[in-house]
Amino acid sequence: MFANEALKVLNHYRAKRYSSNLTEVQKRGMREVRELIRLETLRLSISDKGGEFAVIAHQLDVEITKKHLEDASLYRPSSGKEFKSKYRKLSHDWAKMVRAAGLKPSLN
Repeated sequence: MFANEALKVLNHYRAKRYSSNLTEVQKRGMREVRELIRLETLRLSISDKGGEFAVIAHQLDVEITKKHLEDASLYRPSSGKEFKSKYRKLSHDWAKMVRAAGLKPSLN
């Protein structure tokens, strides 16, 4: 359901035209950052703590991620059955929130 709603919003805004409020220098800077991301020199992501965006050297991000994944108290392999169970719970909770907000539960 969430994916359907997200896709609906994405498609709605993808069709809209916009005019940039960036200067030429800012646009060039954005192109340079995108190129560094494409070359895997930089990594751009959303922080898991506050939702701000984070820019980090790609190699440092890989090293930090590997270190986190080594921590067995935080991460462990999951079975298909466990994944399906968590997926169903998340879908159920999402549907409950959608109903509470008075939104349509799906696009179908």
